[in-house]
Amino acid sequence: MNESSSLLEDHLTAFEVAIAAQDFDGARLALRRYLFSTADVPVEGSTADAVIAVSQAPAGRDLAAAVVLRALEAGVFSDGRQDALARSVVSLCEAALPKLCQFVGVQPKTQNYEKLEQLRGAHSSITKILEPLGTPYASLNTLVGAKGRLTGALQHSQVRTYCRPWHVGEVAEVIDHLTSSLARVLQMDAGFESDLEASRQEIARGAELADRRPSFLTSALRGLLENAEQALNVFLGAMKGRLAARVVRAERESLALQKRYPLHEAERELRVVIPFRNEGPGPAMDVVYRVSCSDPSVLVDDQEQILGEIAPGEFGAAVDVIVATSCDAIDFDVEVRWREAGEVKGKEEIFGVRMLAQRSDVDWSKLEVLEPVQHRTGRGAGLLWAQGTGGDAGRAVSSTSDGAILRHGPEESRQDVPRADGNGRGARRGP
Repeated sequence: MNESSSLLEDHLTAFEVAIAAQDFDGARLALRRYLFSTADVPVEGSTADAVIAVSQAPAGRDLAAAVVLRALEAGVFSDGRQDALARSVVSLCEAALPKLCQFVGVQPKTQNYEKLEQLRGAHSSITKILEPLGTPYASLNTLVGAKGRLTGALQHSQVRTYCRPWHVGEVAEVIDHLTSSLARVLQMDAGFESDLEASRQEIARGAELADRRPSFLTSALRGLLENAEQALNVFLGAMKGRLAARVVRAERESLALQKRYPLHEAERELRVVIPFRNEGPGPAMDVVYRVSCSDPSVLVDDQEQILGEIAPGEFGAAVDVIVATSCDAIDFDVEVRWREAGEVKGKEEIFGVRMLAQRSDVDWSKLEVLEPVQHRTGRGAGLLWAQGTGGDAGRAVSSTSDGAILRHGPEESRQDVPRADGNGRGARRGP
């Protein structure tokens, strides 16, 4: 926008603000400045002189004519030269807005004062078409259902012509984008969160336009935006149960993790996964977690980790741990933050977690970790018996707490081996 256009916008804004405040002296001053600036001549003379000047301008007459009609309906003109004013207004509007004149019923062969009376009702004719913007909508469904009427009103040819000075294109775009995103919100599909954010952005965008360029048109837009925001909040409140998300420990019955770790091996680097669960039924949004541990026996990565959106069900929070000195157990805290879909304010929980060491009297390095055996098996006391003709035939295997299979050697030479689940019971030799 160049300096001249910006100046015209400022004069038009001052004109609209003065009309809203019923400050007709201020409105007349702003109108004169707008019209003389459009004609690119010094601001000298009455409002009738300003209309005459703009009617002779090489450009901008269509925009100026719409503003003159707005002033005519608002009762801004009080110039004593009524005949000259009538001639100037009629001449300007017939030349700059011929189709609008025809639309409001101006007859070409009637007297100027009769034409002026018809033109005086032009603004009211336009605002009547725009009534869908001011209709109160009881719910999000009814507002979205009114998209056709809203679009039709703003796309009306004479509305587009008359409302050009008041940013009708931007207003129409905001309403189109808003109703489209709200329609997607109602579907509550996988893109719900982004559709909700898009709706809020359009509401904010429209409110910014109404603040920056107040007018009768953006005032109607603001009313619609407030209606949309209220309907959206009511909808979200009704859907709160379906959007609820609660993060809990998956192993709720115990502070300790089920899996045990080699905490007796100094300088051992571990990747520990803490099982959590989103109890839903909605997704947990913007999930982040941070692990903190004050025990000097281990070094824990305490950087905040981002998980993002988590669907209902189980998920894991991984943390890197370095064993500094041998220990039997480690206690640490996991801070988890998330929010529910549709909510701005988040939730936070701190979970205590205990990591237990594997048994120190077992040489775990000598136990080969294999893929699970794909043969028919039977279960002995703490051992799985692999039968068949493959390489594991006649061997005894046991399972660790994380599902791995430990091969213990040929049946004829195997020795009793402690169970890998660490419960202290030894394996018995088969018959």
